[in-house]
Amino acid sequence: MSAVRIDATKTVASLRNMNGGIVQAAALILKSAIEDTVSRAKATTAWKDRSGETRKSIVGSRTGFGTGIVTAGGASRFLENGTRAHIIEAKRAKALKFSVNGQMLFRRRVQHPGTKGAYFLTQARNAAQQDIAYAAEIFLGRVVR
Repeated sequence: MSAVRIDATKTVASLRNMNGGIVQAAALILKSAIEDTVSRAKATTAWKDRSGETRKSIVGSRTGFGTGIVTAGGASRFLENGTRAHIIEAKRAKALKFSVNGQMLFRRRVQHPGTKGAYFLTQARNAAQQDIAYAAEIFLGRVVR
């Protein structure tokens, strides 16, 4: 009877090293994507700042392996999702003051038509996810070669 011994210890060690590199690259890509999403969201021109509070409040963090979150405070929920038509009533003052066609008007209540969502966080996330896919494709291509 003849036999040959098959030794794959070097291959297994190489695969373990490659796996560690892939996990490390995935963490770096996620960190980059979170930072990119925050940067894009802060740089949006989808709305005009009044106080700057919403832009200042945009932050990102890692929430687990392969996941992160970007949050925004201030008026972000109205800017992101828009608003339905609603009534605005004067509460602290006797009347609301606003200008229409250069004429100053005073009303106790007005019907606001609502606003369209700017989806600035969604757009920033989508662009960052495209970057993630591209970076992962390049990295994995290099690792496999």
